[in-house]
Amino acid sequence: MTALTHALLDLVLPVRCAGCDVSGEPWCASCRGEVVRLRQTPARRTWPDPCPPGFPPTWAATSYDGPVRAAVVAHKDGGRVDLLDLLAAWWCDAAATALEADDLTRSALRRGERVLVVPAPSSGRSVRERGRDPWAEVVEQATRGRSGLVASSVLQQVGRVRDQAGLSAAQRWANLEGAVRVRRGASVDGATCLLADDVVTTGSTLTEAARALHHAGAHRVVAVVLAATPRTVGAIRRRRGDGRLP
Repeated sequence: MTALTHALLDLVLPVRCAGCDVSGEPWCASCRGEVVRLRQTPARRTWPDPCPPGFPPTWAATSYDGPVRAAVVAHKDGGRVDLLDLLAAWWCDAAATALEADDLTRSALRRGERVLVVPAPSSGRSVRERGRDPWAEVVEQATRGRSGLVASSVLQQVGRVRDQAGLSAAQRWANLEGAVRVRRGASVDGATCLLADDVVTTGSTLTEAARALHHAGAHRVVAVVLAATPRTVGAIRRRRGDGRLP
């Protein structure tokens, strides 16, 4: 592609940094350097505060702010499919830490058993509005070619669920209570499941998803997320420890 073609494309579809929205390239040097630095930090256990009963053991790659937050939103709501590989690889980094740290999950893999990687379910309305399920796409990409890991979209939301934005922790828990189930015809009986989500905030989504999997007979459920909001205790402690809290 010639420089002139690039320039013409930029006029029609201007390239902007996914981290800070500056014009010029998909990732500016500053945001790219920050992402590289963050990916070099191992995932950590995290949990919400307050923590809902039944919240599964959860690992987060990093905290939900700065270029990370911008990239997640850009991929999910801004149609930035060019971020798919990055988000999938980053989630895989965190999953590797979780799979090694959790004894039961590690043992299942070493016995040659499959681990079902289950994306947190999106509402039917959000999928229709976006014309796609962005997080399911990340999970599919993350598990492609990974020995022992199988993407399995076995969960679905049922009934009417309000948009979680702006709800308190208690309201989020009540909003999702009983709202997730394993799809008819799908089986997780005796399975080891790795729940996958982009962000953990109050823990309501992961808690309800874990409940549904356990109710359907799953043997073990742990979770891995790309990012944790500042209300999650593990993420806050980690950031204080490495000097990234303001």
